[in-house]
Amino acid sequence: MLKKRKWIAGLTVVFALFLGASFFLEIANAAEKKIRIAVMPLDMRQIKHWWTWDLDVGEGIGEIIITELVNTGAFTVIERAQLQKILDEQQLGKEGILDPTTAARVGKVLGVQLILLGTVTEFSLDAQKVSVPILGKVDITIARCVINAKMVNVETAEIMAAMKREGQFDRKGFALGRAFGSLQGLSFNSREFHDHILGQATEAAAKGIVEEVVEKTADLEPILVPEPAKITGMVADVSDGEITINVGSKKGVEVGDIFEVYRKIKEIKDPETGEVIMVKKEKIAEIEITEVVGSASVAKIVLLAQDKEIQVLDEVVKQKRS
Repeated sequence: MLKKRKWIAGLTVVFALFLGASFFLEIANAAEKKIRIAVMPLDMRQIKHWWTWDLDVGEGIGEIIITELVNTGAFTVIERAQLQKILDEQQLGKEGILDPTTAARVGKVLGVQLILLGTVTEFSLDAQKVSVPILGKVDITIARCVINAKMVNVETAEIMAAMKREGQFDRKGFALGRAFGSLQGLSFNSREFHDHILGQATEAAAKGIVEEVVEKTADLEPILVPEPAKITGMVADVSDGEITINVGSKKGVEVGDIFEVYRKIKEIKDPETGEVIMVKKEKIAEIEITEVVGSASVAKIVLLAQDKEIQVLDEVVKQKRS
């Protein structure tokens, strides 16, 4: 009887482990089935800067769109910091971001399937007077936000959809000066902005864009985006603290890239054929690229193992982006 109980208990543990493994596998599969998308900073050049405090409207609206995309459960959205790092490395301004071909190139570096480009064409508060029975003329403040967006297929640089969504809210008996004053110093993620008529108009336009994105991608199959090819090379010269390697812009090397430096310490050969079947290496340094030309790059040492010196023929491997 005791053996039977132990057997049942063991079977229960195995079954529980199986269920646990299945659960995590389902999570992994669900993540793989999501469409990877990046939201570019929104262009604000058509908007007159009427607010007097530090308010990044383009970034704020972009964050609303990102949050709504994530909340759909259908998308994996690239973090803003990771996107900004790539844009800085590519030295892209707003003008470059609006070009679908350039956006697609950035998208491939990020490993995404879609890029969302957007322009805010209206972000405003306006005042009117309307006639109300008994009360007579009453102030009314109108808040409007209009967003134009394009969804770009990274693989083809094709514009898959062009969208325009508007948000408008008004409030009677709410004078323009009061409406403007109540916005002073607010940030996009504050409860006060969320409750303000301009915040409500902005969220309505942003959510409308996301609704269209969901609709336009309903039949789009998520694809497994391959990681960029590993960039490897060799040390070609060591001189006065500068390290020159034999890979450059033609292989995708950029200023600021970090390479790890490895030294071969042992080759293991097949005793029958004499063929090298394994190479053992040790990491001896990290270098940062400071200058790039077509087929070569110059770097400075940022980390060096104790009692080690970088030598010609040492291998260099570009670190993956964080």
